[in-house]
Amino acid sequence: MVFVDGVEMDRQMVPSLLVKEVTVRDGEALSQQLSDDLFSVTLFLIALGSVSFGMYALVMRRRMLAPPPEEALVDQTEDVMNQMAAEKAVPAIAPTVIQPDAAGSPPPPPMNAQPPAPAIDRSQPPPLPPNGLPDGWTEDQWASYGWQYIDALGSQ
Repeated sequence: MVFVDGVEMDRQMVPSLLVKEVTVRDGEALSQQLSDDLFSVTLFLIALGSVSFGMYALVMRRRMLAPPPEEALVDQTEDVMNQMAAEKAVPAIAPTVIQPDAAGSPPPPPMNAQPPAPAIDRSQPPPLPPNGLPDGWTEDQWASYGWQYIDALGSQ
């Protein structure tokens, strides 16, 4: 109540106070939770054990599949070079000296040598094929790209 010169001016209600239990902390809280909810704690421990076993199994599998460390660190460069030198031996070729004839004329060319191909003037458009232009080609295209077409046919 609020009094001014002995006269009541205002009245307010105060809510009642509730008395609560003391909040438990640290080890006591853990033991209380264990006793209250044993099923959840058991499931947590099972999940933790499963994850730990899974990680252990993965690590062990990788160790079994990996090569032994001493094999992985061996330098085999010298072995490979020795092996290549033995396999890739180049045979010695005796030099041949060509003796000129008594008359001083050069020796005749070998029998299997082909005569040189005539020089082609590529500055001019290529000759038309015997069957006519390829399908879809125009005279301008043939004049510009005909040599490339002939080269492509020759390389096949």
